[in-house]
Amino acid sequence: FGLHLLGLRIRMKYIIELLGPKKGEKVLDAGCGTGINSMYLAKNGLHMYGADTSNEKIESARRICKKLNINVKFSAVSINQLPYEDETFDKLICTEVLEHVENDRHAMKELTRVLKNNGSFILSVPDDNSFNKKNMERFGHVRTGYSMDDINGIAKTHNLEIIKTVGVMSFFGKLAWNINHMMFFSKVLTVISFWPLYYLTLLDQLLGINIRPISCIVKFRKKIVLEGIFMGTSLADNISRNLQ
Repeated sequence: FGLHLLGLRIRMKYIIELLGPKKGEKVLDAGCGTGINSMYLAKNGLHMYGADTSNEKIESARRICKKLNINVKFSAVSINQLPYEDETFDKLICTEVLEHVENDRHAMKELTRVLKNNGSFILSVPDDNSFNKKNMERFGHVRTGYSMDDINGIAKTHNLEIIKTVGVMSFFGKLAWNINHMMFFSKVLTVISFWPLYYLTLLDQLLGINIRPISCIVKFRKKIVLEGIFMGTSLADNISRNLQ
């Protein structure tokens, strides 16, 4: 789509890899903004729904979709009160949204409610580190980010299994991110520098650099619940639940 926002494009790459999209699947993009991820996935055969609290962004997304002849069902709604039935979606993505939400616990409850049992949920959040703390107010975040303990707590509370986690933009990624933002004063320089910075960011993964990243992307699977038994958990865990 011609976007030269490095963080968004890098996250999109990993989100799509983790999502494993298949044609015909019904997918919710929660906190979709102007719908870039939704449009990309819709062009690749998915039935996309986008939800965001901003009427302005939703109207912008609709205009772009109309111009590009892309079919996405957008709604200006809060992720704390989604207008969908239980277990509506095969898969769900929520990227860089929870850090803006005061009641993130309720938001997660709503998101998992509309996801089908055994469905995939790709969540992207800022890591809880000093880099993000410094930029917290700049981006309107209500919290610095999320630690792995926080993510494990989310999984336990909302009946989710962690399948994979990916740290995005560590050492080289942070360097590239800062340069990308410095270039915003000039559209020409932003465009020219984008791909070198994009590939510089990928060095973190290629070299296995594990310095605290800007973002953490998590692939969850919603566990199946049958008569009080949580499929995917151990027998001991199930016995413990049923004795409580």
